[in-house]
Amino acid sequence: MALIQTKEFDEILSDALDRFRAKYDLRQGSVLYNLTAAIAQEIAIQYMYLEEYSNTQFLDTAYGEGLTRLASQFGVDRMPASAALREAFFIESIPIGTRFSIIDTDANFVVTEDNGGGMYFLSAEDLGAEGNTVQGELLNIDPLDTFSGAVLGRVVIAGEDEESDDDLRERTAARVRAPSLYGTVAQYEAWARDFEGVGSVKIEPLWDGANTVKVAITDATGSEASAELVAQLQEYLDPEPRGHGLGVAPIGAIVTVESINAVAVTIEADIRLDIDFEMTNVEELIRNELQIYLAGEAFNDSEIKIFKILTVIDRVQGIRSVSGVKINGVAESLLVDNGVPAYLQGVILNDIG
Repeated sequence: MALIQTKEFDEILSDALDRFRAKYDLRQGSVLYNLTAAIAQEIAIQYMYLEEYSNTQFLDTAYGEGLTRLASQFGVDRMPASAALREAFFIESIPIGTRFSIIDTDANFVVTEDNGGGMYFLSAEDLGAEGNTVQGELLNIDPLDTFSGAVLGRVVIAGEDEESDDDLRERTAARVRAPSLYGTVAQYEAWARDFEGVGSVKIEPLWDGANTVKVAITDATGSEASAELVAQLQEYLDPEPRGHGLGVAPIGAIVTVESINAVAVTIEADIRLDIDFEMTNVEELIRNELQIYLAGEAFNDSEIKIFKILTVIDRVQGIRSVSGVKINGVAESLLVDNGVPAYLQGVILNDIG
């Protein structure tokens, strides 16, 4: 039974007209009909608002700002979008704060740190995951005395889009169902997952004796975490001197943070496209959906399943059929250790008409 019984316009109008005596003219176009119809329409709109408000009170139906506020009541904040941090090598000394554009793109980056030896860190000016994939030569926006050119390098810390409703809902439900107590596995998972730039997390308690905890992570894209990200999380959880409670980990807990060694995966498939769809329309969608599968469901499984890959591709709009799925060149599911992430190294799509 629905929590709120709503009515549509026609039902409201009919019920309202039935309350008048039969002697009155209630035909469509009459004065009473027109007046009642206007009120019935407004009541129907209010019913719609009431039902919408009801949905914001529950985790499985709330969305947007309503979901953000509901999750915060359980101590879970929506992860904001973050900027990608990239690396570049310069021959000259570059002042901190210098802005660069990337040739043939709309992306801009700003120098944030001198890492020594000509290596600098640059932060994307636009928040989100797009900064992770930008490639090309740097062109200085701010004037420089000399500039011999440079190329945007590796991703130091991956930028992230604002957390989606589905991810926030899942994370909140996990927090509610397995409440984290100070120093538990659930608490370490929450600390790591909520840290900017971290993707998947694997906790190994007592891995090197009493009071030791290993926190293995990937970056936000599901790839191996950079040394910089590992160091930042280590500093947050348990900085030197270790075990002294100078981070969020309790006194006596000796925490070791490291990157999970990810498995490279190349997916190949034969596809047929719907009419009016081209490969360029579906290729990026397929890649995104595969990355979501590998970073989510597959991470918690012991194998990357052929039928799951087929299902993921088949559900993408514009795909009429899919067959011939291979993982790393083999038409079999790929066995992986539970908790070891796989990252999408490549996608090969063969249009077989």
